[in-house]
Amino acid sequence: MFGLLFKILENQQLVISEKLKQHFFWYLNLACIPAYALSVLWSTYDLLFNAIGFVASVLQFISLVFLIKIMLQAFSQINYSFTSKLLLKFALISYTLKILSQILSAFPYFVEKSLALKPFFIIGYLHLFTLGFLSVFLFLIVSQLGKINLEKPTSKVGLIFFLSGIFITESLLFLQGFLFMLQVDAIKNYNFFLLIFSFLMVIGLLVIYINQFSRQPIIKKTL
Repeated sequence: MFGLLFKILENQQLVISEKLKQHFFWYLNLACIPAYALSVLWSTYDLLFNAIGFVASVLQFISLVFLIKIMLQAFSQINYSFTSKLLLKFALISYTLKILSQILSAFPYFVEKSLALKPFFIIGYLHLFTLGFLSVFLFLIVSQLGKINLEKPTSKVGLIFFLSGIFITESLLFLQGFLFMLQVDAIKNYNFFLLIFSFLMVIGLLVIYINQFSRQPIIKKTL
């Protein structure tokens, strides 16, 4: 998806440093294989896996620094609508939080707490990546490719519902986990609130989907 985004930016004639893109590519890919160690920490107490996972997360953090530099160059030239900029910023913030979470997850203390509070921290982390980053980033890409139109007023309303649902449910997941970890009063009716605010995402997606069938033409863009 980053490759698609860079191709879209290139075809929009934005000048982005090739060196920055190469550094981002190499550091991110070098981290992929050793980052697997972070996924097995739940089944082993060997600190070697923590060390390998920590190195991988640091490599990904370095790639994140290059990504931020790339996006700063892009934002100084980009001519996106408010909606597209919102999607891009939302996705990048989610991705940044994902990388920072991986660094913390390499430490035994946070592994122990995450496993003990799996319904909150681990589920929250997975949703942060799949919903906050992947889904939002896909919306941006298909919008820029002209496959959907997010500039209609009703589509914007649907998008606000969708993003609000992600933000509120993520906040509930992590907040409830931290409250349990600190051994203070947890959120009452937590499951009910999580259900209600999750439904915001469903409503938002339905509004966006249905609105694509209106007669207003979609301006197609190509790679």
